[in-house]
Amino acid sequence: LRDRRTGQQTIREHVARLHEHRDAILQAGSYVVLVAFGGSDALREGVLEGVELAFPVGMDPKKDTYRAWGLGRAPLWRGANPLTPRQLGGDFVVTRGGKIAYAHPQKKKGERPSVEELLDVLRKLERTD
Repeated sequence: LRDRRTGQQTIREHVARLHEHRDAILQAGSYVVLVAFGGSDALREGVLEGVELAFPVGMDPKKDTYRAWGLGRAPLWRGANPLTPRQLGGDFVVTRGGKIAYAHPQKKKGERPSVEELLDVLRKLERTD
């Protein structure tokens, strides 16, 4: 489930790992939200095909969410294909009241917080409710 070229974690791998902790995430009372590039059909039928989703994955082909949530773009390095999507995604924890309690915008492709880091945030929020 790693990117063949870079060895980085893919969105598919990240979602699969989060799904392993689905019950704990759903019981925490807040929401884990992922923002990824592309249209929902393309992602669902390609990258996430066959992966069960227990939480929102925001697809934003127009990049409105990216701008609103301060998500950036990966740099274009020498020799890179200029047509390769460079938009970076992010992981967020949103409370029931709609407050963003945790934000992890990617600084480079494939960089995502660990599942344990997200679970720690959820546990802390659960204790303060």
